Amino acid sequence: MVTGVKGAIAAALTAAALLVGTLPAVASDPGAQTSGDSLFPDMGNGGYQVLNYSVKIDYAPTTGAIDAVTRVRLTASQDLSNFSLDLSGLTVDQVLVDGVSATFTRSGHKLIVTPASVIGSGATSQVEVAYHGIPEPWVDLDGSSDGWQKVAHGVIALNEPHGAMTWFPVNNRIDDKATFDLEVSAPTSITVASCGTFAGRTVAGATATTRWKQTTPIAPYLTSVTLMPLKLVKGWAGSVPTRSYLDSGSNAVLPRWAGSAITFFSGRVGPYPFASGGITAVVGVPYALEVASRPVVSAHDSRSTVVHEIAHQWFGDSVTPADWGDIWLNEGFATYSEWQWRTSTNPGWDDRRFAQLYAKDASDGFWAKAPAALPSGADLFDTDAVYQRGAMTLVALRHRIGKPAMRTLLRRWYSSHKGQTVSTADFVALAQQVSGQDLHSFFDQWLYQPAKPASGH
Repeated sequence: MVTGVKGAIAAALTAAALLVGTLPAVASDPGAQTSGDSLFPDMGNGGYQVLNYSVKIDYAPTTGAIDAVTRVRLTASQDLSNFSLDLSGLTVDQVLVDGVSATFTRSGHKLIVTPASVIGSGATSQVEVAYHGIPEPWVDLDGSSDGWQKVAHGVIALNEPHGAMTWFPVNNRIDDKATFDLEVSAPTSITVASCGTFAGRTVAGATATTRWKQTTPIAPYLTSVTLMPLKLVKGWAGSVPTRSYLDSGSNAVLPRWAGSAITFFSGRVGPYPFASGGITAVVGVPYALEVASRPVVSAHDSRSTVVHEIAHQWFGDSVTPADWGDIWLNEGFATYSEWQWRTSTNPGWDDRRFAQLYAKDASDGFWAKAPAALPSGADLFDTDAVYQRGAMTLVALRHRIGKPAMRTLLRRWYSSHKGQTVSTADFVALAQQVSGQDLHSFFDQWLYQPAKPASGH
């Protein structure tokens, strides 16, 4: 009897094994460790879409160290046996996926996570990463640094294009927008400024915990944090509440300039895209940055710089390129917007600036790179190609299609793509639709050819 039972069990197991062998394997692939970006293919990851980052940091200013936990809520776009996040430096202590311990490895700036069970396509999961260390800046291809940086009176995180990964694990790609929550605990002498809406500050003894919430999804490079003593200046820009933060010795008029720029572009382009506004001014920052809802500038930057960064709230922060190769859609548009602001009080200024630049000889290096055909990631912030030629393209386009059509085009560009990612092809298509003209040859000369366009307009 016992022998018969064993034999029956063995036969059943054999039959089951044969049956399993005939079933199709369940698709379960690792997520890509690249975004496929034309300029930075080694940045970003695939296989999922981030919905929210929740970053909690304990900051020790005496050592510069952080002890942090970041929770990443994501939705899988495929069955995931493992996936990766970008994180530069720092020591990872633990990774949990949906509360269950996951294994992880590090490879360069990739944090590769293998969950205990496959994340199914369409499933939403929470990834929790506990880590610590002293954040260090990331050096870009052009030799500049971004991310977590020491400045005169504290630290600041300036994240364009890749610096977010120096202080929290992130899908470091320009086309993966997510909401962002930040909580920082630090000595009470430290002010914490960030993007989004101020969500409160509580004090327990010598420690203060400050919270910020960015409820409109943004690209990771548009997040930021500033940790130092700062002066708070509250105000309004029309119906938009503003909170500006000034480092010691900052130009006191900067918040007013920011507010007037918000009002100016709200009238020109469309409603301000975020729940709050303002500016953060810091001594010793290496560059100004269009942080979502609260740009960062130097303590004594010019009014035109403030205007430029505020213009980015519409062009770059809300309507965002899907690929870094289309960065002219940020910088060319913000430069053109700055020119329009100047022209509003000095009629013809933009045309005179255009003529001054167009007068450069065809052999001048100014024409050596095209705004939408950059040779490499090292050219991302090429002043001539991206900023100046980008803005010139829009001036030339206005002369080609007329001022009324240009006003309609820019307003519709924003209203149609608010909160989305876009491409140069999207802009060309909309320009042709609004103008009723075939503009392919025009845009080819102005955006794609490393040469002086044959006609100024």
